[in-house]
Amino acid sequence: MTAQEMISQIQMVPYLENGRDLNGLDCFGLIEIWHREVLGIEIDDRIEQPSEPEGFEQGYLSQKDWVAVTEPENNAVAVMKALWNGSTHEYGHCGMIYEGRVYHFKPDHGFQHAPIDDRQLRITKIMKHSQCKQS
Repeated sequence: MTAQEMISQIQMVPYLENGRDLNGLDCFGLIEIWHREVLGIEIDDRIEQPSEPEGFEQGYLSQKDWVAVTEPENNAVAVMKALWNGSTHEYGHCGMIYEGRVYHFKPDHGFQHAPIDDRQLRITKIMKHSQCKQS
């Protein structure tokens, strides 16, 4: 599946906590399905980690197959700050970067996308799976 086909399909998918397919997705579910269907890469799920931002951070930090990149590029992951119970977490949310936009899922809003330079995204890090080729 191409990235454009994926974007077309996920637009109507509802938010579902721990969702991992086109019946429902959460932010990391999008990362998984994108890597599997668009890039042909199976990534480790972080579903055993708590859904709260602390679990999200633990999941990312425990993965040794992700590398930080300095500039946004296609098929990289935007890691974003999230507010949770009144405090800010550096690794609280994520989305896929493609053609200068970040695609992501939020609990109250479902599918979302915004330009990479949108300050409301609050991007703290850009990561890429080590098996993902340069774009």
